[in-house]
Amino acid sequence: MRVDILTLFTDYFKTPFNSSILKRAVNKKLLEIGLTDIRDFAADKHGTVDDKPFGGGSGMIMKVDVLVPALEQVLKFGEGQKAHKILLSPKGAIFNQKKAKSLAKKDWLILICGHYEGVDERVRQRLVTDEISIGDYLCETTYFDRDYQIRLDGFDASLRGGSYECLRYRVNNAEKRGYMLTLGKEMTPADWGE
Repeated sequence: MRVDILTLFTDYFKTPFNSSILKRAVNKKLLEIGLTDIRDFAADKHGTVDDKPFGGGSGMIMKVDVLVPALEQVLKFGEGQKAHKILLSPKGAIFNQKKAKSLAKKDWLILICGHYEGVDERVRQRLVTDEISIGDYLCETTYFDRDYQIRLDGFDASLRGGSYECLRYRVNNAEKRGYMLTLGKEMTPADWGE
């Protein structure tokens, strides 16, 4: 199985991939992992990867015109192989043992790690095969990148015939802060993909 991860934080992944179960899976050639830094595909000198939602709204969302070139670059490595493209998002279907076993049968997964308020809605609507979440909870972070590790551990356990236990997190002060999932948002360029 090959897993490519598109993220803003490639360094975040290096320690987990060089230790424990994931390292053994890579060493045994059960798992091949590729990291792509989305920021490398930003069009300006500042490396801008996010913007305010088109038409207003709170938060910043990742730009479609940065994510698409990153995804296209990764797809070039597949030499015609079909990739299962997954957006990691709190709006997706819950990741569980059944999903881990199903995805473990795929030859190639591409995990797109959202950040900030999420990604431009057109990425979800037009470019991904699947959208998955690790559950209905809130962490005091804006990183969706952490989702990857739970999923990879689940894929690895399924590849090896092992069991995967869903992780549970405690929500602290979520109601006080008024956190909740929002609807999909788009941003400029408004005519992308038309």
